[in-house]
Formats: sequence, C-alpha cells, structure tokens
Amino acid sequence: MDGLNYQHKSHYRIRSLDRFITCRGFFYWWPMIQVWYDGACGPNNPGGHTGSGISIKENNQIIYQESYYLGYGETMSNNVAEYLGVIRALTYLLSIYKHNDKIVCYGDSKLTIMQMNKRWRCRKGLYKQYYLQACFLLKQFKNISFIWIPRHQNEDADELSKFAIETKSISAYSPSYAPTCQV
Repeated sequence: MDGLNYQHKSHYRIRSLDRFITCRGFFYWWPMIQVWYDGACGPNNPGGHTGSGISIKENNQIIYQESYYLGYGETMSNNVAEYLGVIRALTYLLSIYKHNDKIVCYGDSKLTIMQMNKRWRCRKGLYKQYYLQACFLLKQFKNISFIWIPRHQNEDADELSKFAIETKSISAYSPSYAPTCQV
C-alpha cells in the first residue's frame, strides 16, 4: 500500500493533495483545479509595497501563473495582498468559465482561509473592501473550498508575490500561450 494511509475500516486516503476521492475502498478520479495564492507587503507592513502571486493547476498541469503589483501607501497591508491574490485567482477562473468545476484554493494566510470558509467575520481593517469583493466572486462558484497550508508548501505563490514587489510590475504566464521550441 505504497503512498496510502489507513484511515478507517475500508477507506484509504492519499497523502498528497491529489485529485482522487474514495468511496467504500475504491478510488475515483476527480478532475480538480488547484489554486495557490499568496500576498506580500514590504518593507513595512502596513504601509509598504503590495503584491500578490497566484499559481493555478488543472489536472496537475500549470494553466496560469501571475505576479501582480497593487501599489504603495498607507492603505496597503499583507492582508490586502492576500485578498488580492484570492480576487485575481477567482477572476481568472471566471474568465475561462471554470465556475462549475471543483476548485481547491490553498493559502498560508489563516485570516483569508477562515474568512472565506465563513468561520471568522470581517468587521474592519484595511482589507475589508477586498474581502467583500472576494465574497462577491465566491458566490459565483459552485464547488470551491479553501485549505490552509504551511508557508513552506506555498513557495511558488510566495515567490511570485515577492517578484511583483521587486519589479513593481504585473506579469502573467499561461503555457497555452507560451512559444514552443523545436530541437
């Protein structure tokens, strides 16, 4: 039983965040979109430069990556950047008509995860308008969930968010538009 954990009587669970579900001991393939997002604010938080990074995979293939620079000033914070990542990812998924697909969003911000899962309320803060915008977008998806992951498992999105701040620019990559090389 390589790669499996014993969970309950006849149920097994795959260790990694994969696209399989179990039912009475049988594995079924479940097509899924995975979103990793992160935000950064520096050198001061709040009040620094703000950027977000997202990495989106479908069936374990990268379909879109983006680093997005929001700006600089007193109204910028790490939480604003985290929500910007959620908003940019959901907006992209809506633009490619993925609102009916199963989507799992991974982030290392406990605040965004708990609030998007409706476990914590948002009363005030620099990020409140971004939270409201994310909630509006969230209502348009049928099967979406948010899962907290440790920072070391979110390295790609973290790197993209820091790249946005360093370059103070917006950059996106989609393999479907990438030029191909012939050898």
